[in-house]
Amino acid sequence: MTPARKGTWTGLKIKSVTLTDNIADLLCDVPFAPIVIDADFIADCLNKGVGLENNSATVQSITIVDGNIIRVVFDQAPAATDALLMGFTNTAEHSPENDSVYPLTCFRDSSPRVSRWVTRNGSPFPLYNWMCLDRIPLTQE
Repeated sequence: MTPARKGTWTGLKIKSVTLTDNIADLLCDVPFAPIVIDADFIADCLNKGVGLENNSATVQSITIVDGNIIRVVFDQAPAATDALLMGFTNTAEHSPENDSVYPLTCFRDSSPRVSRWVTRNGSPFPLYNWMCLDRIPLTQE
């Protein structure tokens, strides 16, 4: 890594939330744009992992806008006192042998990088950056 770039990397995470009525635009830091909604690589979960802490509104749809914005449409405007939760809607057990339930999001970047050592189905394993788990107040607390 060159000295000028050292320490500049950031994971896939929400940088800011813009809430307009029942629509939340989640501006993200994305290592390799665009953001991808991927419910197959690991698993799918309710609302791709997006929820509200106090359930003041219900997620209706989720889309990617301009490669770095996750747009969440709710059934109504969420309460200003609620908080966005990323990764905490999963209720499925990991496997029949392991009954643990893990946090999960279905958002990743488009990293072209692959592992030099690990393969999956005979191909180099992709090294995607997955969305960080988070709790973000909808308004300043």
